[in-house]
Amino acid sequence: MKINRMWTSVFLGVCFFTAFGRLVAGQDPDDIAARIFLGQAYPSGNVYLKPFPLPDESQSEMDYLKSFSWPDSIFFQALSSPHPYANTIREGHISSVMHDGQHEIGPNMIQLESAYIPSLESMDDSHEGCTKEFYKPRNPQYQYLGQDFFHSVLFNCNPNEGVAIYKNSQLSKFSFPVMAFDKNLTLSEIRLLNGKPRPLTTDESAAIEREKLENKKNESECTTIPRYLDAATSHLSAKVKGSDISIRISQYETPGCAGHLANIFILDVLKSGTLLKKYEMVQYEGAI
Repeated sequence: MKINRMWTSVFLGVCFFTAFGRLVAGQDPDDIAARIFLGQAYPSGNVYLKPFPLPDESQSEMDYLKSFSWPDSIFFQALSSPHPYANTIREGHISSVMHDGQHEIGPNMIQLESAYIPSLESMDDSHEGCTKEFYKPRNPQYQYLGQDFFHSVLFNCNPNEGVAIYKNSQLSKFSFPVMAFDKNLTLSEIRLLNGKPRPLTTDESAAIEREKLENKKNESECTTIPRYLDAATSHLSAKVKGSDISIRISQYETPGCAGHLANIFILDVLKSGTLLKKYEMVQYEGAI
């Protein structure tokens, strides 16, 4: 009996330690951010996703994307569309990872030199300037619910390094921007925020004012009027189940000072409503 009690105590202790370790890991902002992805779902059943770059001075963003370890399965839903189909949580399984440049092509890699993703998915018939080797004719039955996450101006070709393709078996005629998350990260109370203004911290407000003053000094060199973080609106929020941690995804568009139009996506990781850390993902649309 004493031996059984001893092993029971050891077993419970191991379980408690494991559960506690997971709880702590689940509250680390970088760990959470590495499990949240943005991208686009297409009628083909393909879901193209990008990770949020993590701030690491020892590693470039390109190297981070090249070496990113994608999970085997993810859940995804619409980033902003309230359409019933898009707003349902669905599952996707890894199919391949896209790479630019000269890379060895393995069984789960495809090599496309800055191909325009909407054209690969039969959702475009006018984009120029990128390789058209794999392009498919526009399918008139396909419909967008919102703008394409990978949209860019006529001649702009963004690199596809590290973009993952997941496969979803439930096909439809709709394409829509998505938020996806690793199945090992349990999110609950996922809500669309319908463009509600993103709240600013005191430090963010001060930084914006400094940036505006700096640009004011150099406005004669600007060809466009930049926008700032105070223009960001929120699309989606969710809670990390079993904790007081939540996430919020926001976005704003800016041409910068030189007319290089970009969509800036922001991932906020919050604890009891207070911002712990902010991450940014930049999607360039091209020169305007």
